[in-house]
Amino acid sequence: MNSTECSRRGFMRNAAIMSGAGLGAAATPKNSQTRGRTLSMKKARESLGEFLAGLEIIDCHEHLPIEPDRLARSVDILTLFSLYEYVDATSAGYRPRPGENLFANNLFLDTSVPIKERWEKAWPHLSHIQYGSYFRAPKIALRDIYGIETIDAAIYQDATERIQANNTPGLYMRILRERCRIKTCLVQNGKIQGQVPRELLTPVFVSMPWCQLPDPNFVRSIEAQRGTALPDLDTYIACFARELEDARAQGAAGCKIAAGFYPDPDRSAAARSYQDYLGGKAADPVLQATLLDVLLTKAAEWDWPVAVHSGVWGDFRLMEPKLLINLIMKHPETRFDIYHLGMPFVRECLFIAKNFPNACLNLCWCYVVSQEMTRQTINEILDTVPVNKIHGFGGDYIWAVENVYGHLVMARETLADAFAERISRGQLNLDDAKHILRLWLHDNPARFYGLG
Repeated sequence: MNSTECSRRGFMRNAAIMSGAGLGAAATPKNSQTRGRTLSMKKARESLGEFLAGLEIIDCHEHLPIEPDRLARSVDILTLFSLYEYVDATSAGYRPRPGENLFANNLFLDTSVPIKERWEKAWPHLSHIQYGSYFRAPKIALRDIYGIETIDAAIYQDATERIQANNTPGLYMRILRERCRIKTCLVQNGKIQGQVPRELLTPVFVSMPWCQLPDPNFVRSIEAQRGTALPDLDTYIACFARELEDARAQGAAGCKIAAGFYPDPDRSAAARSYQDYLGGKAADPVLQATLLDVLLTKAAEWDWPVAVHSGVWGDFRLMEPKLLINLIMKHPETRFDIYHLGMPFVRECLFIAKNFPNACLNLCWCYVVSQEMTRQTINEILDTVPVNKIHGFGGDYIWAVENVYGHLVMARETLADAFAERISRGQLNLDDAKHILRLWLHDNPARFYGLG
């Protein structure tokens, strides 16, 4: 062993001893220090909670229909439990009817079946998920909006009557603007034009059907709508480009794709695959990648944001955020907004945003997927990612606009708690915390999506 190695080992040993002493001192403070730190954290949390309650925000991701469609719908208590809660209830043992799933023939939304019968089938399984994050959003909404303090086997009729009485014009303004202080929601609801109320709903173009061609009849439906044949890849791409141009001209603030495995684009191979697709075969990855390349090139040309679903759903391995790295590197002028922190692959997501200037992180859906995972990740975000690259909230609901409020209450709790912990450790002061929270919840998404 040479003298340099001895010196290095000695240095590391002494550093470890000193570090251990420091850690021990921090881990076992005097009682007065503990009380002071707890009080400091409590005060910080209260101050941040008040600040967040008064802050105007951008809701960075919703699937809310236009208000007239919600008002035309027969609603009841199960409307508030018909999305993520349905998924968890199924995981807990609810058995869908033949042909039923979340998006087709969903019993929780099937008002042709009496609410008493549906609630009696749903509640035993919902009761098993009532301690989790998905359940908390509707629970908070029922408490604060409808005065329902306890959810149990007998509450369905009273809750349903209150929900139906509130399903009147101005519902979105009352909940989104007055309760939530939301300036606008970035919505993906199948429309670009015709958003109602327009000041609350800003459209985002959903490109997945065009790029992924999951429906074997998709091209035929486009041909029927446009009154033109799309017999080869070139004509289809020209049609796709016009669709993108129209969406942007009509006010779409960006477009959406999904993480996945995308090989290098190959126009010749994709042209052959397109013919196979028209003949009834599934679209292969090369065709999908070639179409996606068209979109990402246009997005760079127009400086049009690209939102990206990552993680969470179904076989989430197929949508790991690390699968995006090649796209992010190949398209350095395209700006990507990575949804859901790629849960459960949150640390992958953090390092993508840390390492690539054209990638931002969007915390939409996160607080109800797991409030605690999100709280812990916020501290790691503050350690690793520039504060101008975070978009802090998106409700991600469809019919239950009330749950946007419940989710936002959870987001405010989580952010106040995480930032207060940071303050209590002396790593952040209150003014800086408020500055960062304003960036995350308003300024960053407003700038990224051009919302003024």
